[in-house]
Amino acid sequence: MNRLKQYRLGISRTFPKTHSRAGEETRFELKLKMARDGVKMFPIDPEDGENIYAKLHTIRKNYPLWKHRVDEVNAGRAELVLYEWEGLPRKSKQRELFRFNKDSGIGTQMIMFTTYGPAHIPPVIVRDDDYDVAPSCHTAFPELDVLARNDGLSFDDFRDWLKHYDPSKPLAIIHFTPFRY
Repeated sequence: MNRLKQYRLGISRTFPKTHSRAGEETRFELKLKMARDGVKMFPIDPEDGENIYAKLHTIRKNYPLWKHRVDEVNAGRAELVLYEWEGLPRKSKQRELFRFNKDSGIGTQMIMFTTYGPAHIPPVIVRDDDYDVAPSCHTAFPELDVLARNDGLSFDDFRDWLKHYDPSKPLAIIHFTPFRY
């Protein structure tokens, strides 16, 4: 029997050192379990005073690479393995958290952050297909706070997390559930 390819995707247990909340817990494992179990939100957490929202997706650079990998998973030729580092990234063991296969409902959408256009057009464009296809494709314009919440972050944490991304390049939304924009 042939083994499936494995594509590995690391998620952060703590906010990175470039983030304003560096070193604090992200709770991404809990938020991913919530998404898997269909729980959208826990009420305000007494520890930090924030609602805890399910992590429905992650956003990564290199849209073409991640689209290809998720397409391979959905075709039954690969698995996507989510993991986190037990300690310092690249200096400690990896701990597997979740495994996604063709029956998991994962998917990708392309996202672009824009800084142009009329004031009524939101600064986010999410598309269901390749960015070099005619504009007749499905396009959504989610509000930034909704996008952040579905990524398991507050708006401020989301903005701070993405501050080093190049907004001129398309990014990949990697969905962990059947939800799409």
